[in-house]
This record gives sequence, structure tokens and C-alpha cells, in this order.
Amino acid sequence: MFALIAQPIWNAIVADAATTAQPPTETTFEQAFDRDPIPTELYGTHLPDIGQQLGELAVVDEYMAALKLKQGAGLERRLRHAWSSVSVTPASPSRAQ
Repeated sequence: MFALIAQPIWNAIVADAATTAQPPTETTFEQAFDRDPIPTELYGTHLPDIGQQLGELAVVDEYMAALKLKQGAGLERRLRHAWSSVSVTPASPSRAQ
């Protein structure tokens, strides 16, 4: 599943997990890409360079999984339920003078 996440939200999720010990980059890479040959070819020799970004991706993925926002049956229903508690007040249209 792919999602666009606003940078401030991403930063907050990652900062919240900053005190938690993270597994080695190689382990995170294997968990994220399941030994897929394409990511392995693209990033395999550059793991030290992408360690921080990969760790952040893993943290955000775990956060989404904990909220059950992973792809699967009922995702749309869960998202509608999650957003139903959000209250948004529409802005008044500005009056042209």
C-alpha cells in the first residue's frame, strides 16, 4: 500500500519512536522488501546510505499497521470510520467588494 503522508505527520510518528531500538538496516531492508530482486539491485549496495530513511519507513509502516491501515479487507471502511471522528468546519467564502 502506498500513501502520501504530510511531512509534519511523518516527523511526529518517527520522533515518537526515536527512543525505541531499531533493528539493523539489513534486517529492516529484508522485512520491507522481502528479498525482492529489484529493490535489492537498486539499494543493496547502498544500505549504509539509506539506513535512516529505511528506518523511518519501517517506523511509519509499523504505525499504520498498528492502526490497521494496511491494505486488506475492510480498509475503506476503517478509513471512513477513522475520518468520521474528524470535525472540519468549512471556510466561509470571502466576499468580493
